[in-house]
Order: sequence, then structure tokens, then C-alpha cells
Amino acid sequence: MYDNEYNIIKMISGGAGGYLLKDCEPEDMQAAILSIFDTGVYYSKHIPEDLFRTAKAKILPHIKEREIEYLNLCSRALSNKEIADEMKIKLQTVEDYRRELCEKLRVKNKVDLAMFAIRTGIVPMNINAISFL
Repeated sequence: MYDNEYNIIKMISGGAGGYLLKDCEPEDMQAAILSIFDTGVYYSKHIPEDLFRTAKAKILPHIKEREIEYLNLCSRALSNKEIADEMKIKLQTVEDYRRELCEKLRVKNKVDLAMFAIRTGIVPMNINAISFL
């Protein structure tokens, strides 16, 4: 219903994967649903893609490449041991990633991290993520 930049950024910062206006066409809604399901994000033709990037930049406080790798593995419902093996790091380092990311993103646990990563498009939505959530 709101098409101003403040409200759009607020919605995306809250975890929305896309944004449709109230008066959108049914085809737009269908395209949004399919895009969110396939990629985790939907860019409306009425709202610039740059605005989505700006919003995401505000909610991704300096997440490093290895942390994104951890989030991707976390969203696949792997155990900490499996994540450590996959990343070729110590189990304690995996726990350090979890703790630091929980602090950065202000979430409580590994499940919250996975949900945040999927909702914000840090990691793409996939069948493994759906079964996990």
C-alpha cells in the first residue's frame, strides 16, 4: 500500500523478500510468488532494484565471505561437525561463527540464522531449506 522509500526499506529490513503494491495486477503477484520460491527475492518493476540493494546493505552488517559460506551450510540443516568438515575448519571455529553471527544479526540460535539468511536472500531458497524450516 505504501510506495515510499522509507516503508519499502523497512519491509525489506524486516525480512521481506520482495514488495508489491496493493493495486498490483494478479500476474505481478504470481510472478512475485514464483520468484520468491525460486530465488528468495522479487524485484518489482515499480520499485527499483537499487532500493532493494540499499535495504539489504543496511541489514547485512559486514558479513564476510566465510560467514556467508557458514550461513549457506547452516541453512542446509547440517550439524556443526558436518559444517566444520565442509569448511575444513575446527568445530570450535564453527561455534565461533555461530556466536558472532547471532550477535551481528541479533538472533538467538542457528535456526534463526538459517531463517534470516533465507528470508533476506543471503542464501537462496532450496528444497533442503524448506524441509529444514
